[in-house]
Formats: sequence, structure tokens, C-alpha cells
Amino acid sequence: MADINRYCPLCDIPMDEEICPSHGVPTVTMDSFESEDEETLAPGTIIAGRFRVEHLLGHGGMGAVFLATQLSMDRSVALKTLKKNLVNNQLLVKRFYQEARASSHLDHPNIIRIFDFGIDNVTGIPYIAMEYLKGQTLEALVEGKVPLSELAICDIIQQVAKALVEAHQKGVIHRDLKPENIMVRELADGERQVKVLDF
Repeated sequence: MADINRYCPLCDIPMDEEICPSHGVPTVTMDSFESEDEETLAPGTIIAGRFRVEHLLGHGGMGAVFLATQLSMDRSVALKTLKKNLVNNQLLVKRFYQEARASSHLDHPNIIRIFDFGIDNVTGIPYIAMEYLKGQTLEALVEGKVPLSELAICDIIQQVAKALVEAHQKGVIHRDLKPENIMVRELADGERQVKVLDF
């Protein structure tokens, strides 16, 4: 009988499979929950054999976001990771998985696209690979020197509402909607596009 040394964060069941048969998500090795590694990933680190870390874009209380290159497509992606010092917290790993799984089911122009998620076998770090956006958060835009017109504000709110309608139709509720989780970028034709992050 094989050693049961893996764990699915979504169903709280120990198993020996690398992919959970119930949820179809990568399982985590039990020793990942004993990790005490340092917090940041060095530039050049390869995650999941597919993503090369370039540099840190930002971080919050639970996670960090890196600019990375998807090697197979030479494409820039935003790589969100759970901080290394939190990987041993099973509840946080479960929440991270739930966010990745919920976001991956959403397909809308105003919702960030998820390309991949899982656990890196080398570092043991959970990651979410998503589209990389050149723009600024709504928080930064509001605090900027140039005030937004009423028309611009209405357009931004309308796009956020469209994203939430799409999510609600698929049974996903955004529990942390705030200006920091709304990205605004200018397209080539001069139009503003809004993307909602972190479902």
C-alpha cells in the first residue's frame, strides 16, 4: 500500500494521488505544511517548470505577486503566490485554492484571466498564474493628480458591475471588493478597461 503523504486543501482528505480525484486540483505534500522558508522568491526562480520569476510587483498580508515569464509562450504573466511563511497554514492554503478555482471558472472582459494554478513541487508554494496588466489600481487612479470626470466614474462602475453580474451568475461572490482589487488600463484606442481581481 502506498504511503498517504499528500493532501487536498479543498476536501480535507489525505491521499496519495498528485491530483485530487474529486476536485481535479493538484494536491499538496504533507511536509509543505511544515515549511518555514523565507518569504520572497528570487529572480530567475522557476515555478512549476513553466514560469520564471522576474521581479516582485507587490505584496499584501498573505500573498505576493511577481512579474514572471511563461517560458513556453514567452508571455509575461502575474504570478500570485502564498507567502512561504504561511504555507504551513492549511486554512490559508485552502482559501488560496478556492480563490484560484473560483476565478478560473470566470470568463469575462472585466475579470482577470487565470491561466494556471497549483503547487510548485520544488518550493512547495501555491501559485496562481494570471494575465499581466499594465495599468494602475482604482485606488491609485482616485488618489492621482488628475480628477476623474463623472462620465469616467460611471464607466468604471458599470464595468465593475458587469464583472460582478458574470461572477454571480456562476455562483461566485467577491468577498473583498475594494479599489486595490480593481485594475484600470488604457487600451490602444484610448478606451479605459476595468478588470476585477482577487475573487
